[in-house]
Amino acid sequence: TTVGNAAGLKDALDAGKDVILTENIALTEPLRISKDATITGNGYAVISEHPVDVDPAAEVTFDGVNFATPDNANNNASSVYASGLEGKVVFDGCTFTNPQWECIQITPVDGAEIVVTNCTFIVDGTETYAHGDKVERMLHIQNTAATGDYKVTVTNNKFIGVDKVNNSVIDIDDITAFDNVICGGNSFANADGTAVTTLADGQIYVNLNRKYDAASVATGTFAQFTQSPAAALHH
Repeated sequence: TTVGNAAGLKDALDAGKDVILTENIALTEPLRISKDATITGNGYAVISEHPVDVDPAAEVTFDGVNFATPDNANNNASSVYASGLEGKVVFDGCTFTNPQWECIQITPVDGAEIVVTNCTFIVDGTETYAHGDKVERMLHIQNTAATGDYKVTVTNNKFIGVDKVNNSVIDIDDITAFDNVICGGNSFANADGTAVTTLADGQIYVNLNRKYDAASVATGTFAQFTQSPAAALHH
């Protein structure tokens, strides 16, 4: 189903239809996805102004969908939420620009799967964020309701504006084993485009109590440091 406005997008997703976006869509309220769906943006269509929520049991693929400037009165809106995720969410070829809090915020339970590949995350310092000129994180995945038996793939993404991040660029927390994480081919840059190969302490976490630098997350080798991040969820 092709859609070009917020009402049409909501109606199609409520009916469980796959969607192809034909126009940029400025949401008039948060969008909840409760059924399995694939949303295709062809790499140009932008969903903006409010967050998108994926229901726990839904299996949703965002293919070439761009997200921008979700807003709330507390300056802590994220672009996409999936609270208590039981199913699978895939972001392939998407772009996330200037959330107030985080680009993606997911709290999976055991059995969930998250794939983030070929995406671009941008914080350019031009908006009002949770921390003035900084967002909290770019990608935040944290199991809070079970033993951490979930799977994550984070590959071939670009993270631009790491100097505009207050906490961590990538935070994958409370996961049971390195075997559950596929990570590599990612690149990092400051808001001005300057490449970053070593990030400040605390800006990348993969697995509870283990911290990694930009080079290790680019290659997937996970050079190990120590220190645990403080959890901070806002919705």
